[in-house]
Amino acid sequence: VVISMLLFARNRATNAFQVVFGIFLASAGASRRVLDTCNHMALSVSYSTVQRCLITLSESAKKHARTFCARRDRLFAVVYDNINFTLRKASQRLDSRTQQLNATTSAVFSLPSNFTRSAYKTALCIAERAKRAGGRQKMTVRELTPTPAEQTQLAAAFKYHVSLLLLKHSPGFVKRTRIQKRLWKHTKKLKPRVRVLSHEKTEFFPLPALDQEEASVSGTIKVVTRIFRELLGFSVELIDTELRLMVGDWLTIRNLRLMKAERVDELSSFQRMDWVQEVPMPFHFQLNAMYMLFRTHIGHANDNDPGSLEHHRQLLRRAKLDTSKPEYNKAKELLRHSLIARVLDCTRYIDLFSLLIQEYTTTSSGHAMLESKDEVLAHAVFFLRDALIFEEFDSAIHDADVGRMHTVYSFWLFMMRGARCHNYGNELLEMKAQFKYEFPELLGRIVERTWLVNRWGKKGRSIPTDLYLEHNNGFTKVTYYMATLSDTVAILTLCHLEHVCRKR
Repeated sequence: VVISMLLFARNRATNAFQVVFGIFLASAGASRRVLDTCNHMALSVSYSTVQRCLITLSESAKKHARTFCARRDRLFAVVYDNINFTLRKASQRLDSRTQQLNATTSAVFSLPSNFTRSAYKTALCIAERAKRAGGRQKMTVRELTPTPAEQTQLAAAFKYHVSLLLLKHSPGFVKRTRIQKRLWKHTKKLKPRVRVLSHEKTEFFPLPALDQEEASVSGTIKVVTRIFRELLGFSVELIDTELRLMVGDWLTIRNLRLMKAERVDELSSFQRMDWVQEVPMPFHFQLNAMYMLFRTHIGHANDNDPGSLEHHRQLLRRAKLDTSKPEYNKAKELLRHSLIARVLDCTRYIDLFSLLIQEYTTTSSGHAMLESKDEVLAHAVFFLRDALIFEEFDSAIHDADVGRMHTVYSFWLFMMRGARCHNYGNELLEMKAQFKYEFPELLGRIVERTWLVNRWGKKGRSIPTDLYLEHNNGFTKVTYYMATLSDTVAILTLCHLEHVCRKR
């Protein structure tokens, strides 16, 4: 570092270390003053140089994305989401007010190498999808009810998660190394496996942000058109030759469907937007499942319920959470802490986790407790059931097991309606209808493969695709705050930064 500083002080062209360090400081949210100070110390390039580097990297990222999409043998999907910045003014006046900057970030990501256009040509055919339109009218209420096979599978998943919690958190297990190894080996065999996806490393191509909101239908039309025309450089004749996978959260999916409904009477296929295939992402289902759990089990501060999450939060002296939409990470920590405590509490008189699952995690046992007037224990049983379902979904995501995810979706379909999470409950109903009656088998596989990405190409390291973009947006927001208010346009060139810095 010292040698690099000395070289940079004598020759500003020898700035390899300073460029990397300057971009690192920018990605960490350092202010312009910090960058200028480090520049005077020969530790970093100047603020303006960092901005030029970001613009160059943004153009390079767009070029790589275009090159990848031009390859005719590999399938890809586009994920996009809105990103909002509040430009606050300390002293507001008529010509200088606090403003809201609304933009859209996006990224192209690859499907595994075996998902080629030659193998999935029929699945991407717009006409084939149109043939199955209207098939959902055959759906009955009986088909929405979880099947006995799904209930058996969920019970096996409960057994695995409870045994895992006991093994990790029971006192004394850490010291007994030999016994613990045997138990770990036995516990791994209990993990259910339904339909596991491959763990191939996902290629990401973050795109420059668009100075365009996507919260409205008209804005969504402009965003979709600009992504394919401006960022990816597709011609109109090429875009509507096959289905284009667009993934995002509930608002994104709703606007894409409203967009197609609004354009249904247009003459050309491109203007009708029927080449767009929208795919909802699992992380926002997971996020709303957390809202569902808190609305159901949080309780009230003054009801003195020892089984409520609010009572546990007060005992643990954790920060207060919004009861309707709690912060996800803090809520998940409280959920796991309460789940572990209740499972360990049950082991005082129930030694076998199989009996624990049978007696204390089923809906029927909870209703039996209510009939016996033991509401505290009944609420604890319902919480164990709901929390273990959430744990099963979280584990299925990490293992890339879409079969287990479908099983959880079957239960969440009813649970979210009961917890007033109607938007995502309706989205689950829509998804079941599409997979059951409208999607060809190959298209269903493609859609499932867009749910998850694997940044490292390792088993157990899969994450939801929309969570990846949320990480990217968070990195962009941190980076942006080092800029001055006069540099608001610079935000449109920072959205690839997280990917570049991680590669460094």
